[in-house]
Amino acid sequence: MNSSYTVIVNFNAPASDQNQALTEIGAYIGSFLSKQPGFVRSQLCQSVDDTQIVHVAEWQSEVAFKKFAAIARDHPDLPGLLKYKPSAAFFTVWNQY
Repeated sequence: MNSSYTVIVNFNAPASDQNQALTEIGAYIGSFLSKQPGFVRSQLCQSVDDTQIVHVAEWQSEVAFKKFAAIARDHPDLPGLLKYKPSAAFFTVWNQY
């Protein structure tokens, strides 16, 4: 089975802040997160009712993600993203269909 490591982050941004949140989160993903060793791919999703933002990122391994996470703590954009109260969950592939 695939040994990739998936990180799903939910962001809490009211409808009035959705566009700003998507812009800020997307810039961070595009200019920093996606450039890290071990990054495979990701999707930034907005719910159709403008109530939720979800980022799904696939990494080659948990080790690659943890290396990224260690350097991300000092990224200058992090304080701005924390206002959207990110909540992460971590997954490995159980099966593919």
